[in-house]
Amino acid sequence: DNQRFVGIAPWRQSYRSYDAFSAALGRPGGWRARYAYLDRVNYNNGSRPALDGHLFHVSRASGVGEFSAYAYLLDWGSEDRAALSSGTFGARLQGSRTLRGTDILYLAEYARQVDHGDNPGEFSLDYAHAVLGARKDPWTLQVGWELKDGDGTSAVQTPLGTNHGKNGFADRLVVTPPDGSQDRYVSLRIDRKTWAGYVAYHDFQAARGGADLGREVDLQARYSATRALSLHFKLARYWADTLSQDTTKVMLWATWSLDVL
Repeated sequence: DNQRFVGIAPWRQSYRSYDAFSAALGRPGGWRARYAYLDRVNYNNGSRPALDGHLFHVSRASGVGEFSAYAYLLDWGSEDRAALSSGTFGARLQGSRTLRGTDILYLAEYARQVDHGDNPGEFSLDYAHAVLGARKDPWTLQVGWELKDGDGTSAVQTPLGTNHGKNGFADRLVVTPPDGSQDRYVSLRIDRKTWAGYVAYHDFQAARGGADLGREVDLQARYSATRALSLHFKLARYWADTLSQDTTKVMLWATWSLDVL
C-alpha cells in the first residue's frame, strides 16, 4: 500500500531492510495474497532489533479501485521494545474516477491496533485515513484526515512504517503521543517534466481530548537540469502548541542517474 505500516524508509543510500522470507500467490486481474515472516529489522541507523513478525496481505483491483486487507502481527524480542508489540488488522480502498476530464481521487482506510505478544499493556485503538482529491493535467489537489488513536497511555504506532512525510516533513509525529493524533491537511502538487512543486498545510490535534498539538507548512520543489541531473529542495515549518517545539527543517539534495547497458 502506501508503506504506512510496513516500508523500507529510504534515506540516502541506506534503506531499511529485513531478515525475512515471503511468499505470494495470485493472478493478473484477480486476488493476490502475500505472507512474510520477519526475524529482524535492519534500521537505517544501524540498530538490528529481533522480532517475531507475521505479515498477511490480500488485495484485488476492481472497478472502484484497489482493495486490500491486512493483518500485521509484531512481537518484539527485547524488553525495551515490548510496548511496541501489536496486532494491526485493517482494510483499504484507493481509486479514482474520471469526471468531465478531471480525475476524482479517493482513499478510505480503517484499522484496529491491539496489544500482542509480550506487550505489558492492554489497548485497542483505531486508525483511520480518508482522502478526497482532484487531478487535472499537472495539478493535483487533495484534502485528507488521518487518525491515530490514543488512550492516554498507549497510541497507534508504526515502527515498521516509512514515516517521514506522512504527517509533515518536520517529523514531529513519527512517534505518536499517548493521547493520539488527528491530522487535517490539504495539499497542492504540480508535476511537469522539467520541474515540480508541492505545498501542504497540516493542523494537528490530540485524538483524546482534542488539544491543539501544532500546525505545519511544507514546501517541496524539483528541477531537472538535465536528463540525468535533478536538484531538490524541501522546507518544513512547524509551530508547536502542546507537542514538541517550534521546528524548521531545510533539506537540499541532488540525484544523478546513469543508464548502464
